[in-house]
Amino acid sequence: MSPDGIGVLLRTIRERANRTRQEQALLMEDAQDGRWFDPDNLKRWQSEKRLPTPVWHDTIARLRADGR
Repeated sequence: MSPDGIGVLLRTIRERANRTRQEQALLMEDAQDGRWFDPDNLKRWQSEKRLPTPVWHDTIARLRADGR
């Protein structure tokens, strides 16, 4: 995992907000109008085993901008 990669960024945002992956996944769902989001996806993104697909890019940016 890169020290300046997306995984570190996503984990840092979540940890600074004092949220679990499950709690963050629920916020992702809310931001996507209830579209189900698997917390294991967040785990894979944070470890950079997978990267967020473009469909999630705007949601991630909005959550970050909102401080959520």
